[in-house]
Amino acid sequence: MNLDDLQDLTDLFEYKEITKNSKTSQKDVDDLVKTIKKGRWEKTKQQLD
Repeated sequence: MNLDDLQDLTDLFEYKEITKNSKTSQKDVDDLVKTIKKGRWEKTKQQLD
């Protein structure tokens, strides 16, 4: 196990602690990610034109 592995493990524990009381569903997260990606793609497309 190297330092990167330990950092990943620490990050996972931190994430679990922060989100343990969250009421957000996976569908909510997926919808948010889809919206963000769509907005980012539209912005990138405009920059390429």
